[in-house]
Amino acid sequence: MLTMESGRCWPAGTLAVMERAIVVVSRVFGIYPWQHRHAEDTRWFEHRMHLLQRITLPALAKVSVPFVWVWQAHPTKMDLVADDLQRLDLYGMDVRLVNQNETTRSDIWPGMDKFITLRIDTDDAWLPSAIESLAGRTLADRTLVDFQRGVVLDWSSGEMRHLCFSYQGPFLALTQDRKLMLDTGGPHREAQQGHTVEHVDTISWVQVVHGGNARNRVPRKPTKDIYEREGPNASGAPVHEDLRQEILAATGIRLDANSSNTPQGSTEEEARRPFLRRLGQLLGAGGPRFRS
Repeated sequence: MLTMESGRCWPAGTLAVMERAIVVVSRVFGIYPWQHRHAEDTRWFEHRMHLLQRITLPALAKVSVPFVWVWQAHPTKMDLVADDLQRLDLYGMDVRLVNQNETTRSDIWPGMDKFITLRIDTDDAWLPSAIESLAGRTLADRTLVDFQRGVVLDWSSGEMRHLCFSYQGPFLALTQDRKLMLDTGGPHREAQQGHTVEHVDTISWVQVVHGGNARNRVPRKPTKDIYEREGPNASGAPVHEDLRQEILAATGIRLDANSSNTPQGSTEEEARRPFLRRLGQLLGAGGPRFRS
């Protein structure tokens, strides 16, 4: 084991001897075969960068253990993303921009052979405690940690509701060796294949629903019998105001209720088209599978 260091100036006592280096990966402006929208839309990118600055970035800035934040971008978008990266206040975090096709980099955590790789979208947030909990755990190779429980934040209203995925959601961590240190497991519903799965059942993340990503939705309130069976943290249950404020404080999320949550230049109808297409797909497949 090696004493880990990064570009951030960590307060005394926070550097620790750790078995695995932590890497957080975000697809900042990637283009992938499974995408059906926004692949070349610079307006979408500008909107997501606005959300990143108010949601993803402040939450990661509060993490108290060493990590490297890796931004993935398509080769044709690297210069555009690099310009924005240079303008941001990163609070001293070590942020690296890489080609989306790279699965390893020798200049990230040199000398380390084992990694914990987390993914986070640029409009969502990890609770710092979720990442910090990984630093103190001994995890076997080929382990997937499934952070199944979190909250959904309606960006337009500020409302929060509980959500617990009944399938493999996007909030996960993988133990990797160096050759796959930047691999986030592909489509998240398939990421468990070939891995030992460990589930975390505490609130670990904030998923944000906004006009520029209508694929996600605020879960519906649970029925009375679900409340009785699962309690106040049942999927869809409103988050108590005290807990809501605690989560906002822990993540540093800065609500933006006064600005438009639809990408500039898009209409609300345009923003809803992916949602309507996805809704048709879900209905054809029997509907979304939230835990209930």
